[in-house]
Amino acid sequence: MTQTPFVLTVRETLSLLQAGRFRTPSFQRPYRWTTDQAISFVESIVAGLPVGLVLVTEAPAPGGAVRIGPVHLTVPPDPHAWWILDGSHRLGALAGALLPIGPHPLHLVIDLDTEAVSAESTSSAPWFLPLDHLVDDHTFTTWLDHEALTDAQSARAIDMRARILDYPLVLSRIDGLSPDNATAVFRLLNTSGIRLSGIDLARTERPEPSANRTPASIAARIAQAGFGSLPPSVISQFMDMADPEATLLQVLTWLRTEASVPHLAVWQQHLELLPALSRFFDRYPRPSPRARILLRRWLWRSMASPDPARTFRAISGRDSLDAAELLTGTAGRPPGSGILGNIGEQLALTVLAPRSPLTGEPYAVATLLEAYGTEVFQQFFDVPFFLPPDDGSVIHRLLRGVGKADVLASHAVDDAALTSIENHDVPGFRRHRKRLLELSLTKVSEGLAEWGSSDRPAISDLLLDDDSERGDNHARRE
Repeated sequence: MTQTPFVLTVRETLSLLQAGRFRTPSFQRPYRWTTDQAISFVESIVAGLPVGLVLVTEAPAPGGAVRIGPVHLTVPPDPHAWWILDGSHRLGALAGALLPIGPHPLHLVIDLDTEAVSAESTSSAPWFLPLDHLVDDHTFTTWLDHEALTDAQSARAIDMRARILDYPLVLSRIDGLSPDNATAVFRLLNTSGIRLSGIDLARTERPEPSANRTPASIAARIAQAGFGSLPPSVISQFMDMADPEATLLQVLTWLRTEASVPHLAVWQQHLELLPALSRFFDRYPRPSPRARILLRRWLWRSMASPDPARTFRAISGRDSLDAAELLTGTAGRPPGSGILGNIGEQLALTVLAPRSPLTGEPYAVATLLEAYGTEVFQQFFDVPFFLPPDDGSVIHRLLRGVGKADVLASHAVDDAALTSIENHDVPGFRRHRKRLLELSLTKVSEGLAEWGSSDRPAISDLLLDDDSERGDNHARRE
């Protein structure tokens, strides 16, 4: 038997759930999570915390009625279905909370002011966003248009939707597993453990030095999470933190879900900027909404700079004040023509959300980067394109203009670039393509770095209490 780890976003997972890819074996327990358990699970996703590995095995499955947690579906047969060995309650909670289908879906809402998740009630305020409105674009935009929200609440709803739907779930597929062995694996996973005592739980609050907490062991586990690899020499500088592994995983999740950095392979400034990010998340495991926005601005302004801001110095004990302090070391305006060289062509190509020239569907960028590494960046006419190795043969379709405009735009190709190819003007094509890529990156980065915006902290953090005025800088927002 072999294991193949991979990553899917919540959005991709729900799409596969509805298509019938995931199946629940007969030996799985019925869905028994309470509403409170489902709420805790969703809150972990909102906070960007790891939620555990989903374990599956691949085998054919017939069509018909299936159940995923509280949700019942009718699906077609699938010769490559994924039978869930571990994680059925987590997938069931996702389906029940986010898919607007019966017969017994969960009805959960999220408070856009506090980020608290709760059960829906008739007294829910207008700023309580129903989770089953997130998946469908029309449903979500209609809700936004009809609710009496402030501009800040509308922006937070859009941000919250991205954080939840783009959250990366880590899965592992066991290959070569027979049905009998699958049952044995399930029993092993669910009967071999021993319930934790109060002492055991307390022990988890203070990590012990062991072979399982060395930089090398942490590096190996992080590499399995689907975000790329960090060498032990890099991880060693974080070993003084309370839980370096959890902090680094949270940082990598935040990068992908909120900062549009899908993988370490395309983040060329990670050695300069990862220390400050990690120190920030170590101090503030659950940053407030305002701090997360300011932190994203700092990251993209730093990446666009030829000299990234590298340090984090806690000054106040309030997360948005410290995030605002980080921003004081960054430029207040875009760097101009140097942005492509500073951020890098590879990340620039991924933030365009490249689409397949064959199907027109967006590529699963992080999954492909994890599977193929930098092999997904193929050179044609000495310029890079984001194309998986199997799709490299269809580049001619792209460069002949075969396909929709949105597919061409997702690869930074326009009519002028195609004309250069038709005229055999390769140098002209290279110059124009680079200019297009830089313009596209500048446009995307403007929405992430928000140069020129007010970088003030949250109003609540500016209203310091008496303890803060006396110098108590250790209060932590939760």
